[in-house]
Amino acid sequence: MKKLIIDLDYIKKASLKSESLFKEFKSRAKMISVKQFDELAEPVLNEITESIDCTQCGNCCKIQEPGVTEDEIKVLANIRKMNLSDFRNKFVANDHEQVSFLCKQPCMFLDGTVCSIYNDRPNSCADFPGLHRPGLKWRINQMEENYGICPIVFNVVERLKTLIPV
Repeated sequence: MKKLIIDLDYIKKASLKSESLFKEFKSRAKMISVKQFDELAEPVLNEITESIDCTQCGNCCKIQEPGVTEDEIKVLANIRKMNLSDFRNKFVANDHEQVSFLCKQPCMFLDGTVCSIYNDRPNSCADFPGLHRPGLKWRINQMEENYGICPIVFNVVERLKTLIPV
């Protein structure tokens, strides 16, 4: 296996330099079927996720604002021992479509590089970076957004760039 890149500074800089390369990756991905893309991605994703320990990074928790449901907000408020209204006013915002998300960075539940509420974390956190679900090709824009912040996404994309036919 090729050495994986986990240095966050390198990943951020490399992602900024390779915006045009990502566009080329997206155009090549458009040329193959969703099924073929998933078949190429699955073994790569499995190998890379087994080799990268997210608890040594926590970068997503430092800069992302995860979506939360009403039930999750209640659980999180309870964990913080706050009433629901105070928690919502202090830690939750809504986007233009009224989707709720945690709006404090880094996440208040991040302890170093580890989630202090791992078993109670929001679904959007548990699902991050979202590469494991079928139909990955349809989430290529999400991959692009996370390419410069997540070592798993960065390494998966870099490997897929070499596997998708020209």
